[in-house]
Amino acid sequence: GGSATSRTVTGFQAGYKASLQCSGSNCATNWRVGTYETDLILSSNATPVTAGMVSYNTTTGQPVYGDGTNTVPVSGYKCTATSGNTNSSASGSGAFVQMTPTCTIPANFLLAGSTIDTCFNLEATTGSTAPAFSYEYRFGSTVIIAPAAASTPGTSVSTRSLTLCFHSVVWAAPGAAVDIDTALINAEITNLVSGTISNDTNQPVANATNAAITPSLYTQWATAGVGTNTIQMLSSSMYIRR
Repeated sequence: GGSATSRTVTGFQAGYKASLQCSGSNCATNWRVGTYETDLILSSNATPVTAGMVSYNTTTGQPVYGDGTNTVPVSGYKCTATSGNTNSSASGSGAFVQMTPTCTIPANFLLAGSTIDTCFNLEATTGSTAPAFSYEYRFGSTVIIAPAAASTPGTSVSTRSLTLCFHSVVWAAPGAAVDIDTALINAEITNLVSGTISNDTNQPVANATNAAITPSLYTQWATAGVGTNTIQMLSSSMYIRR
C-alpha cells in the first residue's frame, strides 16, 4: 500500500513464498522501492490451529506444521514415548492388544518419498507353560506387517528385552489410497522365541495419508497358558524424513 506500516499475514501453506511491494511516499525513507520475494515469514504460534498452516515455534526455533490438532516440524518428525501398557495372557488371550503409548502422523504430512522409521522396545515374562505369541504392525486398523505364523516362546523367561523396528517408504503425494512399502528391519526377540521372525504381508499396502495415521504395534497371546505371561511396552520411537 501507500505506507510503510507493518503487516502480518498468517495461514499460508507450506512451500509458498511471500511477495512484498512498496510504492507509497514513505518507501524511499523506510523501504527500498520495488517488489521483493522472500522466504515466507511465519506466524509465531507454537501450535498451528488451522489444517495446513505453518507457524514458527519461538521456543524450539523450528517451523512447524499442523492439522488443527497435531503439530510436527516441517522437515521431519521425531516422537518418543515411554512407560507403556502390559498385555497379559490372563486377561487378553486370543486378542491382538494395542501397545501404547503411540504417536500420530497428521493428515497430509507424508509426501512422495517420505520415510517412516519406528521402533518398539518391550519386555516379556513367561510362565511354566507359555502360549503362542504373535504381533502385528498396523497403521490405524490396517495391518502393515505380520508374521506368517505365531511363535512358541520359551518357558519361565524373566523380564527379557525385545525390540521390533520397521522402515516404510511412501510412494505418492497425500491421498485416500497411497501405497506405502514397509520392511521389518530389526527383530531382536530371540530372547523370547526361537527361529526366524518373517513378514507374510504383501507390500506395498495402501493407506489414507490424507487422514491422520497412528502406527502401532499389536501383540497377541494365543491362550492363557500357565503362570505369568506378559509383554510390556517400555518405549517407542518414530522418525519421519520428508
